[in-house]
Amino acid sequence: MAAKTSSCITEIPLITTSKDLSVLAARLEGGRQLYNAVLSEGKTRLELIRNSQLYQQAKLIPKTDKKARSTAFQKAHEAYRFRDYDLQAFANKTAIASVWIKSHLDANTIQKIATRAFKALERMLFGKAKKVRFKQKGQFSSLEGKTNKLRY
Repeated sequence: MAAKTSSCITEIPLITTSKDLSVLAARLEGGRQLYNAVLSEGKTRLELIRNSQLYQQAKLIPKTDKKARSTAFQKAHEAYRFRDYDLQAFANKTAIASVWIKSHLDANTIQKIATRAFKALERMLFGKAKKVRFKQKGQFSSLEGKTNKLRY
């Protein structure tokens, strides 16, 4: 696991034009649509995993044998392409297929949206959440990238 570094968030009021606001609204809407698409695909893959023979066999391994149990679950996740990287690849293909989304979101933002959806699905997988929630219009209020560079 990567070492945590300290971070800081600063809120600065923006002086915007109506064009700036429409660009921002389009980016947030593109992010919302992509998030929902990745979440839907991830739920499908998660259901396939839970119904698979590999997963059922992994559940039978005693919790005391952590290494074998972990390896068995990883194999089930690999078989059904349910890993962060796999959902990032799906998000990238989906964004490329939608020229509108690709024109509003950069690659780093697309990957972070997929990671955000994967983390929500992971919480459901580990029993920390009962369900995942799809974002409705206007509910997706932030985007992030992998670097601290600002995109205009």
